[in-house]
Amino acid sequence: MADARSRKAPPSTRPSLPPRSRSSSTPVRKTENVDDSSAPIPVRKPTRAKEKSRKAASMAAGSKIVWILSGLLGGIVGGGIWGAISYFTGFEIVWAAVGVGVLVGICVRSQAGGHAGFETGIGAAVITISCVLLAQYFTQALMETNRIYKSIVENPKKVVSPDEEEMMKIFAYRVAEEQEQAGTKLVWPEIDKEKFPNTSSESLFPPGIYSEGKRRWVVKSRQERDRLMAEEYAARQRAVGTALIENGTFMQIASNLNLFDSLGPMSYLFIGIAAVTAFRMAGGMG
Repeated sequence: MADARSRKAPPSTRPSLPPRSRSSSTPVRKTENVDDSSAPIPVRKPTRAKEKSRKAASMAAGSKIVWILSGLLGGIVGGGIWGAISYFTGFEIVWAAVGVGVLVGICVRSQAGGHAGFETGIGAAVITISCVLLAQYFTQALMETNRIYKSIVENPKKVVSPDEEEMMKIFAYRVAEEQEQAGTKLVWPEIDKEKFPNTSSESLFPPGIYSEGKRRWVVKSRQERDRLMAEEYAARQRAVGTALIENGTFMQIASNLNLFDSLGPMSYLFIGIAAVTAFRMAGGMG
């Protein structure tokens, strides 16, 4: 019994199994070198605070454009009304510039809303000064153009009706033109400007030209002469009127007009008052 108890059980000699081989149906996962640089970089979503700040900035930019356009519209309307009053009355009402400033200030303040402040005030003042100067510039150009047109209609530079001697010269010039067009080379006399008033009509033309023009004139009847002289007088009036109109167009007058030479101390005073008025109203200070 003792020998049976003292006998130890032999150690387990179970053979170790080889590692299980993968079946052919099981796919083998291959590892490849992946370039991490081509992977997309994760983008962080903006926080709500940033989104709110962006929206606020865009709204502020939009409101700025709106109140600037509104101020320009008010300045154009106010300047147009002021210019029309000055044009039809013939007087430059300088104190009306304050009304332009009031209109610009109201338009800017109505669109700026809670953004009204120093910036809107400065913007309204600049808009007011610009619109007032432009209105005064165009008003003066229109008034000068109107004055020139009235002078043309009322008195076209006192054109004198031609007499018999002048009509003979006109016919002589026509004869010379006909001969030159026919190929005849004419030799015109050289006359000094100082001696020109005392030179006879026949000496002003090449030989035989004035005599031919005189002959063509005297053969006409008295009624025909009067008609031709009246036509020449009307043609001279039209020529003088056209010359004045061409030299007195709005664009030419506007291009030659120097606005600041026509502005006096009162004009500068009321333009400054208009700018201050617009500044205070648009900035919420008045």
